[in-house]
Amino acid sequence: MFIELLKLLVRFVSPYKKYFILNLFFNILSTILTLFSFATIIPILEILFKINETYILLITHFPEFPPSRINTPFSCN
Repeated sequence: MFIELLKLLVRFVSPYKKYFILNLFFNILSTILTLFSFATIIPILEILFKINETYILLITHFPEFPPSRINTPFSCN
């Protein structure tokens, strides 16, 4: 039964073989262009939001906890 279904599908799909090949080509092209567009947007977003390596280092470097000395008006030093 499965083979009969495949034969039936091949009969209907064969006139559209060239469209299938074009579809594969354009899907691959679309994937490549999408990846390229993301790669080009990243520097623009960094400039737009003023993100640089120093800022990223400040975000990722957290101070020790608890701090060794706290300078607040309420400290008992």
